[in-house]
Amino acid sequence: MHPSAELNGAKRARNEEKKKTLSARERERRRDVSATARGYGFEHRWSKDLSLGLAAAYVPEGTLSGPGSTSPAHTIELDMHQWEATFGVKYLFGEPPVALK
Repeated sequence: MHPSAELNGAKRARNEEKKKTLSARERERRRDVSATARGYGFEHRWSKDLSLGLAAAYVPEGTLSGPGSTSPAHTIELDMHQWEATFGVKYLFGEPPVALK
């Protein structure tokens, strides 16, 4: 067996072990964070070549904790929330695209 294949197998085994050691409460908390995140967006076409877009995302405050990636004895805790907004202008140069048949 190639040494890198052995290394990848060992990493995979460690990751599987970490997943097993997560408590039910921690798994539920991780699910809650991703279930409550919200994102919205739209694009308005002003002409065949010009469009404007707006997008926003909100992730409420959440806390995650678990074993560190370098040492299982080291516990890491992350606490964050996030807001994001994006505005974009798109202009298409050249000939319009041709539909594939």
